Amino acid sequence: MTETNDVVKPKRGPKPKIAQVDSKEQQLSQMPSIDPETKNDDETIVVEKVAESSSRQIKALVIEVRNLGLRAIFEPISKTTIAPGQTLKIECSTLSVKQSVLNNLKQFIDLGKNLEVLQND
Repeated sequence: MTETNDVVKPKRGPKPKIAQVDSKEQQLSQMPSIDPETKNDDETIVVEKVAESSSRQIKALVIEVRNLGLRAIFEPISKTTIAPGQTLKIECSTLSVKQSVLNNLKQFIDLGKNLEVLQND
C-alpha cells in the first residue's frame, strides 16, 4: 500500500489593492466649509439656544390648597403634608403630575376632608 501525500494549494486571485491615502490638500478640499465668523483658532463654537421658561408656565403647574380641617393631610404624589389651618402651594413638575395631585385632592374632599383648592390655573 502506497500513500501519496498530495498537497492542495488554494487558488489565489489577484492581490487586493490597498487604498491610497489622500494627500493633505485633497482632504482639506473635501472638508465642509466653515463660516469664518464661527471659526476660532481651528475650534468651532457651537451655540445652543435654550427655551426660557416663562413665569406663566410655572404658574400653570402650581396648586394652592388650604386645609380647613383639624388634622394634617398627606398628599402622596407631591409628598406634601398640609397641616391644619395651613395654606400651601404645591409645585408640580408636569401637567400630568398636576392632574394626578388635583385628582387626589378631589378624592380627599369627597372622603370628607375639609380642603379648599384656592388656585388652579
